[in-house]
Amino acid sequence: MPALHRPPAWVRPLQVTGIFLGWLAVVVLATLVHPFPPARPYALFAHLVFLAMSFGAVLAVELQGLALLVRLSSVERLVHVAAGLDPLIWLGLAGMAASGVILGPHLDRPLTIVKLMAVLVVAINGLWARDLVRALRDLPTDIRRLPGSLVRRAARVSLVSQAGWWTAVIIGFLTSNSA
Repeated sequence: MPALHRPPAWVRPLQVTGIFLGWLAVVVLATLVHPFPPARPYALFAHLVFLAMSFGAVLAVELQGLALLVRLSSVERLVHVAAGLDPLIWLGLAGMAASGVILGPHLDRPLTIVKLMAVLVVAINGLWARDLVRALRDLPTDIRRLPGSLVRRAARVSLVSQAGWWTAVIIGFLTSNSA
């Protein structure tokens, strides 16, 4: 994408602020919503469905990136997969946030706070993943080797993504199975 079509510089801070404010609103809402025990199994099911949707899409994109690095895929294929799965990733995150409110997180537990911070990191990192896809889209179609700076950037985005997702998943499992 030519530089003329790049979003204005103020868009990124606005997006990060929007994600943070949305995250904060969900956390505050979770303190205001009283648990309704009969709804818990349905909310937990929804939470797991949205987790499978979002994290599954993230894993598919990152595996496609790994396939590109070992030359089993192409830049065009990675960009196509990432662009196609991007809405599922964000829809899954939003669905997990909504169902998480109904699940009544224990905000007095340190692990829950760590999980919520991991979710915030994952969401903000998702913006950088979008930038990475845009940078890949800008590459020449006949490129044989990715620039080292782009590979390092992709590795950072992927590592942050995986660390954040796995932290949230493991803590979610541990805290949902404790009294």
